[in-house]
Amino acid sequence: MAVENVILPLAAQLLSELCACLAAHEVPVCHCCFTLKIPATADHCCKCPSGIGHAWLGMATAYPSGRFPVPLQTAVECPEPYTVAVMTMGVWRCQTIPSDGSPPTCDEKTANFARALGDGAIMRSVARKVLAERTWTPGNWEMLEPEGMCYGGMFTFSVATEDCGECD
Repeated sequence: MAVENVILPLAAQLLSELCACLAAHEVPVCHCCFTLKIPATADHCCKCPSGIGHAWLGMATAYPSGRFPVPLQTAVECPEPYTVAVMTMGVWRCQTIPSDGSPPTCDEKTANFARALGDGAIMRSVARKVLAERTWTPGNWEMLEPEGMCYGGMFTFSVATEDCGECD
């Protein structure tokens, strides 16, 4: 089986769980999809008719490994024991701002900060749940640099895929 046939179903399961968990909490997102860019662009986070923002799942990189999560440094017989997928999930949110156009108050900034921390906790929880039976390592959750009116966070993790295909 080709590695994409292992990674794609796992990624779909992670994304589905992320979307469901965000919807079950106080502020759902209006877009929840795969991204080809890490982090996903924040273009539409404030243009949502329902929810305030969007969530994504993407793959930063993949590499062969003989001993998870260490990248392979020497030649090995094919197939390698693992392909490690370094994945990210993240959420962009639209900032809470006063309707009169004045700068956000400290309370509004605190609400935005708390929402980002809550999203981070949801992302870590999703990874723990979906990857419970797999070999994986959590990475960092990081606050993303604001883009326009959008702010957010991203969680990175590495997961071993053991079915790496066969040599030709």
